[in-house]
Parts: sequence; C-alpha cells; structure tokens
Amino acid sequence: MKKYNIKNAINFLGKYVHPYKAHFVAFYMGWLVETIIAVLLPKLFGIMLDQIIYQKDIKDFIKVSGCVVFLVLYSCLLYYWLYAQHHYLMIMFTFQIKIDVFEKFLKINLVNQKKLKIGEIMAIIQEYPAECMHFLIRGIVHQINNFIIIIFLVAFCFKIHCIVGIMMVLLSGICGSITIFFGKRSKTASIIQKEEYGKYISWLYESIENFFSIRLLSMQKSIKKNFDEFSTKILFQRERMNLYNIYSEQIIKGIFLISQLCIFAITSYLIKKGIITIGTFTVLMAYFTKLTNVIIDINQNWNDAQTRVGYIWKIDEFMQCSDEIDNKGMHIEPCIGEIQINHMDFMYDSNKIYSDFSLHIKPGEKVAIIGKSGIGKSTLVDLLTGMIKVDKGEIKIDGVEIEEYSLKSLRKKIGIMFQDSFVLEGSLKENLLLANTKASDLELYQAIKNAGLDAFVKKLQAGMDTQIREILSGGQRQRIALAQLCLQNPNIIILDEPTSALDAEAEIEIISKWMKIFKGKTMVIITHRNNVAKLCDRIVRIGEDYEKDNKA
Repeated sequence: MKKYNIKNAINFLGKYVHPYKAHFVAFYMGWLVETIIAVLLPKLFGIMLDQIIYQKDIKDFIKVSGCVVFLVLYSCLLYYWLYAQHHYLMIMFTFQIKIDVFEKFLKINLVNQKKLKIGEIMAIIQEYPAECMHFLIRGIVHQINNFIIIIFLVAFCFKIHCIVGIMMVLLSGICGSITIFFGKRSKTASIIQKEEYGKYISWLYESIENFFSIRLLSMQKSIKKNFDEFSTKILFQRERMNLYNIYSEQIIKGIFLISQLCIFAITSYLIKKGIITIGTFTVLMAYFTKLTNVIIDINQNWNDAQTRVGYIWKIDEFMQCSDEIDNKGMHIEPCIGEIQINHMDFMYDSNKIYSDFSLHIKPGEKVAIIGKSGIGKSTLVDLLTGMIKVDKGEIKIDGVEIEEYSLKSLRKKIGIMFQDSFVLEGSLKENLLLANTKASDLELYQAIKNAGLDAFVKKLQAGMDTQIREILSGGQRQRIALAQLCLQNPNIIILDEPTSALDAEAEIEIISKWMKIFKGKTMVIITHRNNVAKLCDRIVRIGEDYEKDNKA
C-alpha cells in the first residue's frame, strides 16, 4: 500500500470541488459566521452579568440581551441555510464522483477488473463517494473553524492572565499530540477493515446468488462458519478503530478535568484580588468548556478524516487503473470472418497460457477449440475481442491486426454466447435491443422466431414489453442470448461452453440448429466434449496435448 495521507486526498478531490467552488465557499463562510456567533455569545453573557452585578445598568443590559436574542434567532436561520447547502453539495458533489467511477468501471481493462472483488467495486461506486463529502466537511471545514476558535480562546486567556493563556496553549499541544498518535493507528485499522469488507461483500453477493446450490448441497453450516469468520474480522478492525477513538477522547477529557480544577482555582484567586470580574470568570469558564469540546471535536474529526482517507485512497487507486486501449482505428467493413493467430505468447500472473500458438480459421469455417478446464480456452475469447493484449505475436481479422480496428467495430463483428446468459432487469424488448438499438419490431420478431422464443412470447401477458428477468428458465435465457446474436448479426460467432449444462443428445441437437441459423458465418465453438467438436469442420486442441489443425 502506498503512503496516502490527507494531502493526497485533498489533491484528488480538488477537481470535484472546483465546479461547485462557489457553493463550497458560501458553505464555509456560513460556518465561519456560525463559529463567530458561538464565540461571541459567552462574551455577551459575561457583559450582561457585569452590568447587572457591578454597573446596575438595566438599559445596557436590555440592549445586550436584544443582541443575544438576535444572534440566536439568526443562528437558527443560518443552520437551516447551511444544511440546505450541505444536502445540495452531498447530492451533486457525490453524484459526480459516482459518475466518474462508474465510467471508469466501464473502461477499465480486463486484467485490472479481474483483480478486483465485486463487493469492493460496488462499495467504491455506491458507498465511498459519500465519505468524500464527509471528509471535506468534517475533516476540512470544521477543523479550520475549530482552529480559529482555539486561536481566539487562547488570545482571550492571555489577555486575562498569562498563566491562564500558557495553560491553554499547553493543553492544546498535549491534546493535539494525543489526537495524532491515535489517529494514525485508527487509519491503519480503517484501511484493513475496508479491504476485509470488500472481500465480505463479494462473498455475500456470490452466496446469495447461489443460495439454491447451498441448500441443495446442505452447505448451510460451512457457509454460516464463513459468515462468522468474515463478520469477526470486520468487527475486530471496527472495534480497534472505536477503541483508539475512545482512548484518545477519554484521555483528553481526563486532562481537561484536571486542568479545569486548576483554572477554577486560579480564576477564583484573580476574582478575590479584583483582577477579573464575575462576568469575565463566567466567560472564561464557558470558553474553557468550549475549548474542551473543540479539542474533542478536533480529535474525533481527525480520526474520522484518517478513516475516510482510506475510502478516498480506494477510489483514487481504482481511478488510476489502466483503461482499455482503443486507438479509434479503422472499421471492419465488410467483414468476411477470417481469423489468423501467428506465433502468439500470452502470460497471466506469471502463468504462461499460450506459447508460440498459431491458428488459421477460414471465412465461414466451423472450428472446435477443445482442451482441459483452465487451460486457456476462454482466455482465447478475451484475446480475440481485444479485452486483453498478446505479449508476443499477432491476431488478425480479415488480414488486419485487431489493434488496427476500433474496439467498437471489432466487437460489433464478433458475437459471443456464454454458458451463463446475460439478462438485465427490464422487458424482453429492452434486453433484445441491447444487441441492436435500431432493430425494428419486425426484426425483433424474426430474431425471436429464429431463437425458438415465439411460443414463450405468445404466453406473455404484455408480449415483448413483459418484465422477464424473474420468470426465465436457464433455457429461455439461452434463447434470448441467441436472439441477441441474430439481431447483432456478427460475421464471427464464438460459443463458449454455452450448452455444457445439457445432456449430450440435447446439446448436439441445439448446436446443429445454431449452425443452420448461422450458416455461412465463421464459428468458433469452445467445448470440452468431443461429440460436439465432431460437428465442426475442424478440431483444434490446446494445452499439453495441443495438435494444430487436426481434421475432425
């Protein structure tokens, strides 16, 4: 983990503050005025006491009382305005961060994306941006005002008596050192807690998604054990954070309690000698209480800031991940579907997946890619679509290296069907239009018919406008993916274990049907079943038993 501190966090958030600079300045000025009022009120109360006790001046007492009433009422209105500004900034400021993070998620390269946990990505997008706003308000705005209060209070105490002023300075220094000492430890615990929380959310997401398998395999006991372990780790780090905060707060309170007794004794002596008035004594005690609260608030805000620096670091680190490289190159028009891989090397996390791999697929040819699980069959899909780059060698489509094409053009010409079909919340029509936003209703119905979904659609109450995600079987999801392929109308079709959950007979029947639907198009079928591979023109084996260009 790189060294990441408050300065780094401020620098990162600067670009998001700039569009709302006027609102942030107005918000700060409002809090500054509120701070000044909070400091003035005890002083005014002290003046009121002195006028009654020493000067017996009712008129001036009423005037000062009127000022106090006005300031209290103004403070109430100011609070309303401040919180209105706060809510506006919370919505707009955090929303902009969320937009940027989500756009980054859409652009990040596949290698970096695979290294991140699902829960961590969800937290970075949805939860952490709000912490950025809390960091700015509590960690910056309130802290600046707290230091202004301390400077004023210390100056006031020196004006009363140098001994009282020196005590205030010493107290501030001691408590500040305690705050920094525990704040660093709170920050470390916070970062560890964030990492554990990200792992936990990913695990929880997968457990909920696969709850049927968990019950079917009677895994509740082991899953409950994992839940307890995750919860214990997260709670342990959270308790560490809370304990550091409590330690520092209680130590500061203890120091101030002892100091308050000393201040009380000193000021009582000064009153007896006639150096200060009862009103000044009251103000001094009020300011001492105020200083106590301010120091505690600085302590809490500092610890909170250290915690939130961990959130901002996670966002910043995510935003630093490298994106997909798209040179906005040429378009594949027209595409005949020729694939050529020449002497390709590819390594992932120090594991060599491909070494001097070559393959030539002719236009319209049906080729089966077979090999052991984990040998790199699905990695080939990522390489062909430009999701990841080869370390050595080249991949060509229609005789041109894929780096020369724009990513949009490349992926438009390559259609892929996976084992787990992709269906979003929404209607059947909305899901189909993901493949071709300009498709007419006639084209949609033709794709539905080709995919064998027409009987299913006729039973739907609202037809293609029916919300479908919760009512689909696995086979229906697969047919929707097939309909999307028909609408996309790619020239190269890759089937990545799309029917592995079916028995051999049903799988052969479905693959044969798909070959008829996509007749004349180049097809690459990634499978581990020889009976499916034999339907193709050619079989290519990868891995230890790699045999190039075997005839079926």
